[in-house]
This record gives sequence, C-alpha cells and structure tokens, in this order.
Amino acid sequence: GTVRAKKTKNILIKNLLDACVGAIVWYLIGFGFAYGGDNGFIGNAPANFAIHGQDWLSTYTSEGYDWATWFFQFTFAAAAATIVSGGV
Repeated sequence: GTVRAKKTKNILIKNLLDACVGAIVWYLIGFGFAYGGDNGFIGNAPANFAIHGQDWLSTYTSEGYDWATWFFQFTFAAAAATIVSGGV
C-alpha cells in the first residue's frame, strides 16, 4: 500500500519491533508449540521450548539443524506479523 512520508518512521519502528518481539516470543514459546511432542494439535514436549536443560549438555548434537529450522520458521512468523500490523 501507500504510506505518507511523515509516517515512515512510525511504520519502520513498528515493523522492527514486530520482528524483535516476534523473535523473542518465537524463541521462548512458539517453536515449542509448533514442533514439540507427539500431540497432533499443539506441541507439548519441554525439550523444544527455550532454555531447556538438554540444550546445554555435552551429549546434545544438533549440528545447527535446530537453529536453522528455528530461523527459517521465524522468518515466516515475522512476515505474518508485519503483514497483519500493516493492515491495521
């Protein structure tokens, strides 16, 4: 859509905050809900939520796959958040 020049800063800040807050929320709870456990509706395995104890063990070997998946899915969540906030 079109945006007036005087509102540019507000739009940029809103999009930046959407991305930053979205990243924190996706890290803390979103990824665990999306990918945790055997439940077909919503994730419930504590291992996929943020700051889980298994992440810091020496036996944990994700080889970057967890972070790559997290980042890839976060970009979709951030895009959805900015689209919704742009429509408001």
